[in-house]
Amino acid sequence: MKRPDYRALQALDAVIKERGFERAADKLCITQPAVSQRIKQLESFFGQQLLVRTIPPKATKQGEHLLGLLHQVELLEQQWLGDNDHNTTPLSLSIAVNADSLATWLLPALKPVLDRNNLRFDIQIKDEEHTLDLLRLGTVVGAISIQELPLPGCLSDRLGALDYIFVASPDFAKRYFPNGVTRSTLMKAPAVAFDHLDDMHQMFLNENFNLAPGSVVCHITSSSEAFVQLAKQGAACCMLPILQVEKELKSGELINLTEGLFQRRMLYWHRFAPESSVMQNISETLLNYTKHVLWQQD
Repeated sequence: MKRPDYRALQALDAVIKERGFERAADKLCITQPAVSQRIKQLESFFGQQLLVRTIPPKATKQGEHLLGLLHQVELLEQQWLGDNDHNTTPLSLSIAVNADSLATWLLPALKPVLDRNNLRFDIQIKDEEHTLDLLRLGTVVGAISIQELPLPGCLSDRLGALDYIFVASPDFAKRYFPNGVTRSTLMKAPAVAFDHLDDMHQMFLNENFNLAPGSVVCHITSSSEAFVQLAKQGAACCMLPILQVEKELKSGELINLTEGLFQRRMLYWHRFAPESSVMQNISETLLNYTKHVLWQQD
């Protein structure tokens, strides 16, 4: 079995995080040629390219797998070799989350963890159907997903569900749906999607109005907050978590276009096993917070 040189892996990690060889060398307190040499030796050892030398540099898929291994080892070292509370260097944790969780409940849920630990979170935003791809690659150590079953070597716990409703501004509703939401009026009303893989809006329209994917024109924006803004300014209708727009619904700035209809997304917290003490802390904190905030099954 080939065992990587972890000093070389740390050099690869530094080049990615610092977005270049010069800053990576400064961080590691070695020369730039030494950084380059360590990565070349690592690539020679595995017999393949691990770093794409673009600006900024990025890891190949095999490089991402190896960096995932490095991050797991660092977490376990933190658990067994020292208390992170007394470490002056923040422990870096990469997690993959969906934009709606980040915009609503995740940051308040993580506050106790940040208060108790010396951490630096690298939060990577991805649609909830695809966050596990990053965990599978080892790019992140934890992921929020709609997939229930854990990956091999991982753990999974149910967090709860976000309920989404179909909303727009009153002016938008008067313009596009003067006599209510129908199949024909929906085909003329602009909507919003997170990216080209986001199928929530299409699924809702297909299930409730028999509209095939691609029937509705969608703006694309990878920002949950932008969904709200577009809806509030009367530019589009969209699916949004009730948790995110409670204030706007109460004030009348936004209205529920299809009362009684909603879409529920059950969310699960995935992470590598075994968990380090920090990851156990994060898992317990998330599960404790979401049971009071997200919808729970009986």
